[in-house]
Amino acid sequence: MNTYPTYSDYLGQVNHLIDSNELTVEQGVILLSCYKGTLERTPVHINYLMNASGLGWKQVNYTLNGLVLRGAIKRMDEKYYMV
Repeated sequence: MNTYPTYSDYLGQVNHLIDSNELTVEQGVILLSCYKGTLERTPVHINYLMNASGLGWKQVNYTLNGLVLRGAIKRMDEKYYMV
């Protein structure tokens, strides 16, 4: 079983990456949403991520694909993501 840092620790790391311009705010929102789902052992649907980040369909797909390629999140099923 994987051990994960607390949500507040992860939030601090993501905020640091946003402040240092390594991540956009939208990427941070997606990462935090996926992390919360991971802690609850529930994958997050792409429509939820689209609404949470305020991105359109094309932009959220580009952002998710980029985060998957970086290894920040995993694609669990066709439209579900987790850390």
